[in-house]
Order: sequence, then C-alpha cells, then structure tokens
Amino acid sequence: MAELIEQAYEVAVEVLRLCLHEKGIKAAEAYYPQVWARDGVIASFGALLIDDAAFDRACRASLELLAGSMNDVGHVANCLPVDVEYTPGVNNAVDSNCWLIIGHWYYWKLRRNADFASAALPDLRRAARWLRYQDWNDCGLLEVHECSDWADLFANRYNALGPNVLYAMALRCLGELCEAAGEPDAREYADAATDVIEKINTILWLPENADLREETLQELWRTNGEWGHVYAQMSSLLWCRPYYLPYVEFRTVGDDRLDTLGNLYAVLFGVADEAKADLILDYIRDYGVARPYPCKACYPPVLPGHPDWREYYRNRGYSQPHSAHNGGIWPFIGGFYVAALAACGRVGDALAELEVLARANEQDDWSFNELLHGESGRPIGARHQAWSAAMYVAAYKAAVEGVSLFC
Repeated sequence: MAELIEQAYEVAVEVLRLCLHEKGIKAAEAYYPQVWARDGVIASFGALLIDDAAFDRACRASLELLAGSMNDVGHVANCLPVDVEYTPGVNNAVDSNCWLIIGHWYYWKLRRNADFASAALPDLRRAARWLRYQDWNDCGLLEVHECSDWADLFANRYNALGPNVLYAMALRCLGELCEAAGEPDAREYADAATDVIEKINTILWLPENADLREETLQELWRTNGEWGHVYAQMSSLLWCRPYYLPYVEFRTVGDDRLDTLGNLYAVLFGVADEAKADLILDYIRDYGVARPYPCKACYPPVLPGHPDWREYYRNRGYSQPHSAHNGGIWPFIGGFYVAALAACGRVGDALAELEVLARANEQDDWSFNELLHGESGRPIGARHQAWSAAMYVAAYKAAVEGVSLFC
C-alpha cells in the first residue's frame, strides 16, 4: 500500500508540472489548454503544498490572469486561453468569482504575502459585490441558473448547494483578508458568511428529529413564506436525509440525490458541524459512492423520465447515467473525500481511500484522468488533468502528513 501511495504522489507532482504555463495552471496538459477559474484554484490546493518555485509562480499567475478578466460588472471569466486563441463555451459560471476570492485567500494563507493580498482587495470586493447581485430575491443565498457551477451540464439550480457553500467560504475568506489588512469591513464579510451558512443549514438540511423539522417550518412561515412552502413539502415527502440536498427551487422540492462535491465542500469549509459531517461521510461509505473509485459526482444518477432529466444530457453521451456529472467518477472529488476523512479524524479510512484513489489515477499508464465511468471505473475523460493530480497531492498531504487544507 505505502509503495503505491508514494509512487502516485511522485507521478502526481510531475503530471501537475506538465500543466504549468507562464500564464497559470492549465486545466490539462493538452486537452484543456486554458486557465479555468475553478480548475486553476483547486489545482493550487495541491500545487502550493509542493516546495518548488515554479508551482508558486503558476498559482500566482493564475490569480492575476483571472483578476484581470473581470468585466465591467465584476464577473470573473470562467476560463481564459493560454496555448490557443479560443475560449470554449460561454462565460456562464457563477462560481468563478468565489474561486478568485478563495484562491487569493489560500495563497495568502500559505505564503503570508500581505502585499499581494492587499493589492488584490479592490478586485476581490468587486467580485463579492457581483456575487451579492446574484441574490435577486434577498433571501441571503445565491439564485443560480442550471449548468452554472462546476456541473456545467447538469440541472442543479436556484438555491444550489455547491455555489452557496463556495459563497459562504468566499465571504469568510474575504473577511480574513480584510482583517489581516486592517480594513474596517472585515466584520461585514464575516457576518455575511455566517448568515449564508445558517441559511444553508436551514433550507438544505432535513434533520431526522421531527420536532426540529416542525420548529424550523414554523420559523420559516414567520420569516420566509416561500421557503415555508418548500420546507413543508420536503419534510412531508422526504422526512430526513443524512446529507445536504443539491438544491431547492421556488416552491419546489429539490431532488434528493447526493451532490457529493457540494457535501464535501460543506465538510471541509466548516458549513457542516461534526454530527452532519459524520452522517455525510458515513453515507458516502455505506452507499458505495466511493466505489469502484472515489468519488461519484452524485448518487444515484438521474435517469430518463426523472423531473431533473434533460435531453441535453444525451449530447455526446456526456451526462448519460454514470458519466460526467451524472454519477461519473471524478478523481479530484476523491481528493476532497480523502481530505475530508482526514479532517474529521478518520485517518485510517483516509489512508485506505488514498490507496484506492492512487489505483484510479494509475490507470492508462498513470493518466491522472479527468473522469472515470461510474460503474466500470474506466477512464473516459482527458489525460493529465491538473486538478486530478493536484488533489491527489492535497489528499496525500492530508492523510499521510496531517496537513490541514482549510482550517
């Protein structure tokens, strides 16, 4: 076990090195020759743990490139080409602004470069302001269109889990950066983060205790009638779930599948308390979400005929059941899973899952593939994916060396 884990770490570092560019960290060595906001920052979670100036320079370059991409209303680009002249798709990402803020905070946390962080504060405040504008009904959470977070061909929407956990994290990070710089608005951002966390835990978590559900419902009827309509349906139809729901919509019960990445964000970013974190991690283990490799993007997958099924899931077969965001296995999510196990004190489990993750990345001559089929476990994505390699590094550091990623 130890030999495979160590070999995987060494190869991960070299695969990540293949993705370095003078303008930042490309999403993949060849297939994705762009700096993506989410890929680049997530890649930095591993890259900044490597003692090599080249990784440091690439992480900083990614942040500078993304900060310079903001449009006139403060929206950060989803991705920017570096080896080619085109940008794929449209700039539809709601989470890119969150990642810009989180990425600057993470760089500051590890490098304590106060000048770099302070110089970025005007851009980071603009990014936060744009995010605030996405809460158009003043409920306290972002309202997002489907396909506008990392699951960019999947129907998470409205008050979606993943984007709102990132929103809370971004506000908290900006508060810490402002506090370090002696800025007077630090408390404002910290309080806003606390408010978002409380609302995620109110509307997206259904506790087992029926009295607590009824108490929450009565409070919502008094304070937010629209959420009262939704919560009443959720409580009567679903009763409870040992994980956060993927989204809730206007007067509509959100689907009750597990959004794996959103729930792992909640564990690692301090949205879930210890009891909730244990329930989430137990569910991932007990229901095979981390098998054949860690981890499936959602469980169970959405099938044709389900209200969340979209005909565009058939495009190239990308979001068919057990593929891509619809139950496909993403090794970078596996890295978050291992880190979450370690953060919750489950070190033995973290080491065991790190070995399984190493075997996933070993396939196809250590391809550190973007994506594996959810049932067969075989690679079906791009080779040499930056966040697959980087999150193995981060998982290794968490499980083997006890490095805490975000606390």
